[in-house]
Amino acid sequence: MQFLRLYRSAKTWLTRYRSSLPMTTTLLVLGISLTNTGLVLLLKQLGKTQLLEMVAYDRAVYARPDQPMDNRLLVVGVTEHYINQTRKINPSDEDMVKVLDQLSRYDPVVIGVDLYRNSPQEGRDVYRSDRNPDVDPAEFPHWQQLLQRLQQPNVVSILTFPSDDSVAIPPPPNIPPEQIGFNDLLLDLDRVVRRSLLMGWTQDPNTGENQSFHFSLAMTLALRYLDSMHGIQPQNNEQNPDYLQLGEAVFVPLTPDAGGYDRGDAEGYQFFLNYHSRNVNVPLNNPASDPVTGSSAELPGENVGIPAVAFYDVLQGNITREQVEGRIVLIGSTAPSLKDLFSTPYDNSRDQRFPGVFIHAQTVSQILDAALGDRPLMWFWPSWGENLWILGWTLVGGVVAIQCRPLWLLGLGTVVLVMAQGLSFYGAFLLGGWIPVMAPAMASWLTLGGVLAYRGQQALQQRNTMRLLLGQSISPAIADELWRSRHDILRSGKIPGQRLTATVLFSDIKGFSTLSEKQSPDELLEWLNEYLKEMIEAVTVHGGIVNKFTGDGMLAVFGVPMPRSDDEVAEDARQAVRCALDMRRALDALNQNWKDRQMTHVKEHIIQMRVGIFTGLVTAGSIGSKERLEYGVIGDSVNTASRLESCLKARQEDDCRILIANETMQYLISPELFESEQFRDISNQDGQEFFVPFSPEQGKMVRTEIHGPMGGEEGDRPHLEIESWGPRVLKGKDHKIHVYRLVGLVSEAKAQSITQSLLNCADSPNSASQLLDSGSENSTLITEL
Repeated sequence: MQFLRLYRSAKTWLTRYRSSLPMTTTLLVLGISLTNTGLVLLLKQLGKTQLLEMVAYDRAVYARPDQPMDNRLLVVGVTEHYINQTRKINPSDEDMVKVLDQLSRYDPVVIGVDLYRNSPQEGRDVYRSDRNPDVDPAEFPHWQQLLQRLQQPNVVSILTFPSDDSVAIPPPPNIPPEQIGFNDLLLDLDRVVRRSLLMGWTQDPNTGENQSFHFSLAMTLALRYLDSMHGIQPQNNEQNPDYLQLGEAVFVPLTPDAGGYDRGDAEGYQFFLNYHSRNVNVPLNNPASDPVTGSSAELPGENVGIPAVAFYDVLQGNITREQVEGRIVLIGSTAPSLKDLFSTPYDNSRDQRFPGVFIHAQTVSQILDAALGDRPLMWFWPSWGENLWILGWTLVGGVVAIQCRPLWLLGLGTVVLVMAQGLSFYGAFLLGGWIPVMAPAMASWLTLGGVLAYRGQQALQQRNTMRLLLGQSISPAIADELWRSRHDILRSGKIPGQRLTATVLFSDIKGFSTLSEKQSPDELLEWLNEYLKEMIEAVTVHGGIVNKFTGDGMLAVFGVPMPRSDDEVAEDARQAVRCALDMRRALDALNQNWKDRQMTHVKEHIIQMRVGIFTGLVTAGSIGSKERLEYGVIGDSVNTASRLESCLKARQEDDCRILIANETMQYLISPELFESEQFRDISNQDGQEFFVPFSPEQGKMVRTEIHGPMGGEEGDRPHLEIESWGPRVLKGKDHKIHVYRLVGLVSEAKAQSITQSLLNCADSPNSASQLLDSGSENSTLITEL
């Protein structure tokens, strides 16, 4: 039962996901992801992502917590203090004998000498064996004594393999091969040590054949310790005999593309160097000896790192059994002047370079931890695993770009994507793995950008589609509102029908048929387009939509295509009135311009037009079929606005006659006044005029006119002069509609002056003007004539 419930939930989720992500979009994301994956893999193959991966790896190393102090080891460092006290660049053979004897007294498990002793060393006088390879040790008694100490079973000496920039340095003579380890360190392209070489071979330069096999110094010391203390010996892994196994740890050799490497040098038997700690406890130059710690330095207080004492302290006998017994001791240079310093991943965040002897000590610590099960070896994925990892993140980037539609959600999704990539990389690193992070990040970001580019191109097409649905002229505000709801609109390829309250404006040129008969088609089309351009601009400025052209006529709608609140419906009605007034201003300017240009159609009389405005319920949506689709508004309100425009055509008091109905008037005056008996008396009488305080704040053309030709003061609220035509029966209507003509805008001072003049001319109290003020911000001043 529980399984069925889970199955149904998963099926429901998949169904919703498929519906939200169409097949074409899925294929597109998949195609972009595959392309970007191939591109990143090519860059990876060319080694272009390697340095970025190394930087990310170094940051993870630096951010990782340090391991506790490893008391299985002890580093004896040749410091600047020793050089200053003895004036010897390198420890002399005599001093080396004394130090080895001093250490051997306290029973260390094994001693590793990370100092070249292939020739006699007498302080500053270094005997060059390459000049005389047949040197007789008997001629140098201290060197002969040192060679005897180096041949002891628990002492390991070093050699260096030849390389492109250095020559081979042989081990001390007569040392058994099993007591020799190489101290070569592997440097990456940025000169940082991130890998360690466990075993290698010297080759004959002529034949290229392997001549001798050696473990590294760190591996040799670790093997001696594991065998002596835990009885663990190296063996071949059962699953893969080519792999070395110590205890339960299998040392998988690195491949050229392991971790963040691309075409890396994987010669020999390498593994990732998993640093024990950033703190190497290098002794400082303090001439005073501390008999308690046996160090001439004040060691750092943090309980991390590899224990260390100064070579000079051991030489002076300032060392205790507890510091040496049962440990692996490494002797090497730590003085900066000896230039045995190497960059580590910690270098990228702090100027701290490790002496080579400490890198060997950290390698020993890592091998011991792995063999004893305390800390696993660092692992890496095969090539196919990394490729799938990169492809997976590219797909995630594409899904984020498709699903996160709002800009804020896209930004949040991108941040989550980056954080998820970083956390997955760091989480794998804490578990001991190095997986690519920059390559998948680049691939996912490329896919994110590619899908966003596609979305932008698709959005442009959708915008064009919506403009075709709505006509060529919509206001920016409405365009933005439509765009926010584009997904619902475009899902069916059309704007669904909605019943809403809007204000409809019809305009028409008076006597256009007669005018068209007297002109050539070219001239007629020229001035008609010039006329329509101005009318369209007026509609667009005031937030309307030019929905349809009927030759010289035009249908504009205010308040579509989305439902509006009551306050927004009222503002739509005011904007329609402002638009009509701007159309009147534009017609006056056009007539004057045509007259100056001596256009044919204005030789006998100027152009006049009629405008009808009505506010009411309409049905707005896409009309037609898929092959022929346009946005339209239908309903009785549309018919009423058309009838207002054609009402009493012979009654043309001005060049642009603007008629509105009671349903629009109610939004121009206060509700209290609209319901008052005084206003009802005015609206029932033909020829009665009154003034309505009018605010043109959203109409830039009206604003210019009010503070210009009107002569009103700046900030003076203009008044709209209105003439009542009384109740009228419009064509096709069964009931009467109150009709008003918008005479025009006048300043407040002029309105009051006209009112006062009419008051003075009144013959009787019944005809005296009445001043009505509702007292609110939208109150209306009406003067009855």
